[in-house]
Amino acid sequence: MANCHTVVLLSICVPLLLLLLSLRPSAAEDRQADHRAVRLLDRFDNRYPDGSYEYRFELDDGTARYERGYFAMVDKVKTLMVVGYYSYRMSDGRYITVFYNADQFGYRQNQSITPQVYPNLPRSIEMPMPASGSHSFQSSATSTSTGTSTTSPPQTTTSRRGGRF
Repeated sequence: MANCHTVVLLSICVPLLLLLLSLRPSAAEDRQADHRAVRLLDRFDNRYPDGSYEYRFELDDGTARYERGYFAMVDKVKTLMVVGYYSYRMSDGRYITVFYNADQFGYRQNQSITPQVYPNLPRSIEMPMPASGSHSFQSSATSTSTGTSTTSPPQTTTSRRGGRF
């Protein structure tokens, strides 16, 4: 008799439970609801006649990307040097920021995982001062918050990252 009641109870409860689960939004729908229109906060893209470049964008969700490529003389050979960073929100809600550089010594990176957007990401990473007799850098560009660019002489100071680049 107890088995009969258990079977009847299960035959009612299981379909009811399945119905309730089907009414609940799925995890994918939850993630889609969390997404909203992402706004562009800042961007620039500068290309120079000598082949050097600098670009950056930043979105209001914390995503940011910056890269500068320039040429320097290394052992009398014109060598491309690249420095930059990218930052984005991971699926667990934390942010990852990766600073990198690539030059005659290869690719190197330094990453940071933080619970909030990485503070004070630099708008530009400065080029090192050219050595005497080496390739002279053309110019450096900076951007306003509206995305327009202005040109200024290259800076010889280090970046806000404490001279890492």
